[in-house]
Amino acid sequence: KRPSTAAGTAAPATPSKEEIAARHQALREALAKLLAAPPEQANVALHIMLKVVTNILSNPADPKYRTLKVENSALKAKVFACPGGRELLLAAGWRTEGVGKLGRSERLVLPEDANMTELAQARDALEMFLANRLNTSG
Repeated sequence: KRPSTAAGTAAPATPSKEEIAARHQALREALAKLLAAPPEQANVALHIMLKVVTNILSNPADPKYRTLKVENSALKAKVFACPGGRELLLAAGWRTEGVGKLGRSERLVLPEDANMTELAQARDALEMFLANRLNTSG
């Protein structure tokens, strides 16, 4: 059982070194796929994912920012259709929910106990990759 915080919610579990290494490897692989995608497609996907992550970091208690509907037309066309888009979100901590449940559409959900430090690192990586792409494309 995880220790409780003062608010009575479960404190985030501390990931093992192996879990951290596996997540970082998955992030690198997802970013490599994104960077191999057509530049315009990748830039749009990176910008949207950066906005999603930034919204969560700015509003960590608001569940509406933690849930991404896979069937959302904008996300489907701009993030999930881009190679590495879905993989990057999963590597950053999102979990798939709603698959195979009647009446429930598939969604990616960032758990309440997600590690915000790791999410901030994912944001920083997205910002760095976007900045590098802008500096090398012109």
